[in-house]
Amino acid sequence: MLIRRALPSGALFAALLALAAALLPAAPASAAVACGVGYTVTNQWPGGFGAAVTLTNLGDPVAGWRLTWTFATGQSITQMWNATPTQSGTAVTAASLPYNANPATGAAATFGFNGGWTTANPVPASFAMNGVTCTGSAPTSSPTPTRSPTPTPTPGGCTVQPVNPTPQARRLLCYLYSQYGNHILSGQQESTWIGGPDYENTSFRERLDGAAALQQLKNAGAAVIWRPFHEAGGAWFWWSKEGGAQYNRLWRYMYDYFTNTKGLNNLIWLHGYNGSPQSAFYPGKQYVDIGGADTYAGDGNYDPQKAMYDATRAIVGTTVPIALHENGPIPDPDRLQSTGARWVLFGTWHGNHLTVSNSADHLRKVYGHSYVVTRDELPNLR
Repeated sequence: MLIRRALPSGALFAALLALAAALLPAAPASAAVACGVGYTVTNQWPGGFGAAVTLTNLGDPVAGWRLTWTFATGQSITQMWNATPTQSGTAVTAASLPYNANPATGAAATFGFNGGWTTANPVPASFAMNGVTCTGSAPTSSPTPTRSPTPTPTPGGCTVQPVNPTPQARRLLCYLYSQYGNHILSGQQESTWIGGPDYENTSFRERLDGAAALQQLKNAGAAVIWRPFHEAGGAWFWWSKEGGAQYNRLWRYMYDYFTNTKGLNNLIWLHGYNGSPQSAFYPGKQYVDIGGADTYAGDGNYDPQKAMYDATRAIVGTTVPIALHENGPIPDPDRLQSTGARWVLFGTWHGNHLTVSNSADHLRKVYGHSYVVTRDELPNLR
């Protein structure tokens, strides 16, 4: 089913998500380091396993963490999310990412990984954070550490750069990259569209200038996932009526005007196809941070939309996260995992598309599923 809609009044497009990401001060060099670690094997199969790790900061606030441990029987890390792995033989290091590098006293950072094993898979005997063994107890004496102070880390662990590289935008994009293939972020879209006979007659530049909320968000230190000219290739919207070359020219014009004229360098650019992605309607990786496609599959159809995902991936490449940027029925999380449909987020349209296309039982399953990230589970990206 194809839904044809106009866009919200006063602007040409919709922003999916805005997140403030103000910088936090670094911890003092003399901070006391203490920690506790929870390590759980969440799943195991012949030759492989999954694990979840919770690192609780029991000392002073830290400016970046590195958790180290040793695998006793030669296990190996094959994939990690919410941290960056390094392994040399049996020695493993998991390093923080920009969005979870500064846990306050009593706060926890969580990450997970998949790994391989051969003869056995015991839990590591001990862990250390920034060189200090995690005992599970808070410091009881002088806060002066007995080791050299840990330097404030550079924003390492994530090499991706958004096309508009503010620190806030980079943190947000790094978080999306960390979730890509490991979880799917939940979302819902609303519409406040009120049509009018002068809509198409208003000059394009005036409508660009009308996006004042983006400037306000930039001034507030927020990064925005920005989704202009959605359902690319669908001739029901005017921006696709004249073919791919004109569509790409329009996208690049907006990008140049927003970035170079308006200085809106806090945007994460999401390029969204309709249900039949066409390579002719792709402005190029230098103008796109996230790919995407959409479909309204029919009430109760919880298909993972793997074919549409693969078609989008064939155009945008293997290194760009891909969003299900609009949907009615929400794909079944178990089938997303089993088929490898690695959508990084979904955006369920409001009204009946949420409450009729999805049963109450399915909604409970989706929003309670460990693969789905809900609003309350988002990390602090400040």
